[in-house]
Amino acid sequence: MAKSRLSVSWFEIPVKNMKRAVKFYSAALRVKFVPMEAGGTTIHAFMGAKMPIGALIKDPTNKPSKSGSILYFETSDVKATLKRVAKAGGKVVLPAMSIGDYGTIGQFTDTEGNRIALHAS
Repeated sequence: MAKSRLSVSWFEIPVKNMKRAVKFYSAALRVKFVPMEAGGTTIHAFMGAKMPIGALIKDPTNKPSKSGSILYFETSDVKATLKRVAKAGGKVVLPAMSIGDYGTIGQFTDTEGNRIALHAS
């Protein structure tokens, strides 16, 4: 069997209040969102180099959660980003922590109740 590299092609972060979530992520991660229509609802997309790579989505079948899969966002400085997270209304649940040769990580819960992580190389 041939070895292959797996990459994430899309992610969705469930939200209860889109306006609050957009405000939080804009402040905490310094992200600008692109509103898009998808399946009859407006989502707010995280833009990659050429196209959307994920979105904030309000969907009654997908609820915010502190358990389950964890999404890691790359940042240049985990400590500084966690400070912005707290200032924007999120809660730090794992302060910046070294993972040796692999960099630094940290985790927080957003204003919607999702557990999200950060990584710096």
